[in-house]
Amino acid sequence: MANVVNVFSIDEERLRFRVICAIDANTAGYDAQGEYDINIPIPTSFTNSHEYSSCRIKCDVLTATIQAAGTAANAVWSTRAGGFLRNGNVELQLSAPSSQTSLTAINAAAGNPGAFNEPVEETSGFKQIVPIQFVVVGGAAAAWNPGVASSGGWVNVGEQPAIICANPFGSRLRLRFVDVFSRNPIFLANAAAAPGVDIGKYTLQFEIEMVPDK
Repeated sequence: MANVVNVFSIDEERLRFRVICAIDANTAGYDAQGEYDINIPIPTSFTNSHEYSSCRIKCDVLTATIQAAGTAANAVWSTRAGGFLRNGNVELQLSAPSSQTSLTAINAAAGNPGAFNEPVEETSGFKQIVPIQFVVVGGAAAAWNPGVASSGGWVNVGEQPAIICANPFGSRLRLRFVDVFSRNPIFLANAAAAPGVDIGKYTLQFEIEMVPDK
């Protein structure tokens, strides 16, 4: 059996970065409802150079959990109006400019079947469909018990390729979770409580690779 050796170039590896975002929406006075403003700090001079105005971005980790005691068993993805979703995925958006995405969605309202001939269309901006799966994550009360519903959360499954976007370092970006069908912002809520309250804890990890202008 032949040995496999990976050879890494320092010059290439120093252009790759990992950005971790942690969003605790379960905070008093903070109710962003699926739309969050994040700052992307500048880690090295390469990310603040005029020679690297573009980059390749992908999200390779997404977790979403409920921390508040007594609500995890009723955790659902919800819209601001209180509709509960079972899509199996979340559309992740960043306000980083990009010309490499487009979307078409058929979401005709009841009683208006003609709307199927007029699908919603969107172009530009970072968009990524993140398939998600409900899994056991444990908890203080339930410990690690697969039989307890309150010990679950959502994690991404699979991996998506990166796309070219504008350099996000040193910028404030709007991060959004979107229902791919209705185009509405979505977030984790308590199905047993009043609709429209975001109580999720979200962790995202982005892989960003700088692309030289020449």
